[in-house]
Amino acid sequence: GVKVNNCRGIEPWCLDEMHKAWSLPMPRIVVGSHLVKLMREDGSNDPIFVAPNGIDAKDYFPSQPESARDGVGVVYHGAEVKDPALIVGVLRRLAEGRPKLPFYVFSTFPNPGCLPATTTFVRFPSLPTARDLYSRSKVWFMASRNEGFGNPLLEAASCGCALVSTDCGGASDIITHERGGFIVPVGDIDAMTRAIERLLDDEELRREFRAQALQTARRFTWDNAVNSFEQALNGITSQLSKLPSGLAEEPKRHARQSVGP
Repeated sequence: GVKVNNCRGIEPWCLDEMHKAWSLPMPRIVVGSHLVKLMREDGSNDPIFVAPNGIDAKDYFPSQPESARDGVGVVYHGAEVKDPALIVGVLRRLAEGRPKLPFYVFSTFPNPGCLPATTTFVRFPSLPTARDLYSRSKVWFMASRNEGFGNPLLEAASCGCALVSTDCGGASDIITHERGGFIVPVGDIDAMTRAIERLLDDEELRREFRAQALQTARRFTWDNAVNSFEQALNGITSQLSKLPSGLAEEPKRHARQSVGP
């Protein structure tokens, strides 16, 4: 056997351990292409393969008529890496200028209690409920400081939303700035608010971004995700002879692995 570092994203709660894991001589499978760049910058010369997540179009699709799409949506998360302060700040800023604008929010966390009065907040939504919240939103945004991939963007795109995201890493595999959505600086409430407002006010641009994002989302099937992971494993086994001496034959010598998912 051979040890493989399967990395799902940056782990800010244990950065020292993460960087040590990245420095160990072993092949790697990552969920997002931006992680390849980060690992190379961190000094890794090991084989790195990208195996992104997938989505089932039978689960995520526009479940409401287009005439019912009237608001802005986001997944709320209380962890600092998801930047809950930015989420709340953007919603409140939008509500100041558009007091009747509906907001659609779901979460595994309790309602923070400081969201605009027009917010529909659902904790632990069923799949049909989450799909409906996506489908009621004209724009869906993601506020994270870093992400391995960014599944909510993929789900929202499949349900017909235009997208806005911080430059958090994982979003770059789903949208690029001004194609499929907007990418704004991490932590920038002004830039995020302006980008959302631009899409709310420009129906033609929103339609263009929706079509581009949906086209991208259709590539991320679970069949493609499984094939990517299998190709990564096959690529690793085909390169065993190129791995550092002793890595394949004596895997116990390299017991330390990345902490986290």
